[in-house]
Amino acid sequence: MERYSTELFYDDNAFVTPNVLVASGWIEHAPFAMWFVAKLQPSVLVELGTHNGYSYFCFAQSASRNDLATEMFAIDTWQGDEHAGFYGDDVFENVNKINQTNYASTSKLLRSTFDDGLSHFDDKSIDLLHIDGLHTYEAVKNDFESWLPKLSNKGIVLFHDISVLDRGFGVYKLWEELVEQYPNFEFSHGNGLGVLKVGPESTSVDHLFKIEAPLKAHVQLFYSSLGKKLTIQFDLDNADREIVNLKNDLRQTTELAVNTSKQLEDLHHSISWKITAPLRQLHRLVRLGLNRLKRERKK
Repeated sequence: MERYSTELFYDDNAFVTPNVLVASGWIEHAPFAMWFVAKLQPSVLVELGTHNGYSYFCFAQSASRNDLATEMFAIDTWQGDEHAGFYGDDVFENVNKINQTNYASTSKLLRSTFDDGLSHFDDKSIDLLHIDGLHTYEAVKNDFESWLPKLSNKGIVLFHDISVLDRGFGVYKLWEELVEQYPNFEFSHGNGLGVLKVGPESTSVDHLFKIEAPLKAHVQLFYSSLGKKLTIQFDLDNADREIVNLKNDLRQTTELAVNTSKQLEDLHHSISWKITAPLRQLHRLVRLGLNRLKRERKK
């Protein structure tokens, strides 16, 4: 068994915070994704199932940060499915805006089904494929088998949600079958991420598929810890935003209360003035009458 240093499994890329930090089941895999793309340096990267773009923009950020000439493609209908939920065009519009602003020269969004997207790629052209679409066993198996010819001789496939055993997910079942056929590495945190080497040629990350315990457990724990740190950061950022929103709501409520109180006070004065008008008129008449009597008595 070959011996490896832990430094072979991470570098400063693993500690980079994603520019796009949003709610995602993939959030805890960003540290690994940042390191993995920088280390593998894929010529062509394709993602099947992009949704809000979290994982895709982690890949893109790493490629950009390391000045890689990686061509990137995100394929999705951006309509949702039974597992991701269904949503409107605003999700695609937001992803497209981020892509056009930051990665337009190297990244392309293909709004289509996965099967229709096949025609855009030559066989043996893709170095890194990320499969994260509909998670039923039949769907993910079809995704893998139909895209397998598109993988290069250095091809690697990432599968998300290999640890989810409920909600009709079947990625774990396909993963159990594939690990018997191909070199692999897996993480159980963040719903699970499987790394599958399908190409026969060597790559710069091959040592990942050869390590054994306890180093394997160390690498898994290392990335799990970094991932949980991101989750905590995301939760804290959300809490900060909630606090700001609550302060704004409180300020607006206070301003509304003050304005309402002033309006009520003005209304009270206005109503009081109108109600007491006859009394004031009577008072004036009485005073006039008394003054007249006093003058007459003096005569």
